[in-house]
Amino acid sequence: MNTITIDYVTFVWDTKTVSEAIHALGLSASTWTTKAGHYPYAHIQRAGNISIAYDNYNERGVFVTLTSQGCREFETFSSIGWADLFGIIRGGEGHTTRLDIAFDDRTGVLNMQRMKHDRDIANYRSLLSYTAEHRSHKENIMGMSLYFGAKGSNTNIRIYDKDAEQGGLGTHWIRVEIQLRDDRAIQFTKIPLSIGESFSGVLLNYLRYVIPNDSDANKWRWEMTDYWLDMLEVLTPIR
Repeated sequence: MNTITIDYVTFVWDTKTVSEAIHALGLSASTWTTKAGHYPYAHIQRAGNISIAYDNYNERGVFVTLTSQGCREFETFSSIGWADLFGIIRGGEGHTTRLDIAFDDRTGVLNMQRMKHDRDIANYRSLLSYTAEHRSHKENIMGMSLYFGAKGSNTNIRIYDKDAEQGGLGTHWIRVEIQLRDDRAIQFTKIPLSIGESFSGVLLNYLRYVIPNDSDANKWRWEMTDYWLDMLEVLTPIR
């Protein structure tokens, strides 16, 4: 199945204590342990791959991190869902600092070589001026990644062979990942649509693979490729 997933989240709750944050996350039933933190937070409460950093005086509120695995744990163990969490963040004097959303193609909609070719000959339109290609080896498996957006910017898009990254499982698995920071992350959580629909809208705003039209100099008016349209049609919303 082709799906949309939240793959990494960090956010700040300026006024919540650790216990209030755990309750708001819907994870009061989880087992939490305390570890030493790092500046400016003295301590970290951790349950699996979900962490809450805080200081001794609650002066900075709390800083919450859900890694990729932490996002899966949140979906499994929390009594609330993503839409609820984003609503609580918006309404509780908090703000998102990083948000990664990924589309996983497992049915052959996308082809890395074709997307590389279309990028190389500029058959795409993007608001992100920087683009790059990266190749890697893992367990003798060649992997390819296409990047749109400069490292450290508030919006980045990465398209890569997830199967190769996992060491070559023998399956078709291509990931299209949007990484948003600060204002861009905050704005995503405010879109009044499902996460799948929000992902589609943001992706179309920043990147489109298109079919050349010599009679029109404006690439934004060019028709999109079949594979880019097919990807948008199979997005599966999540709760």
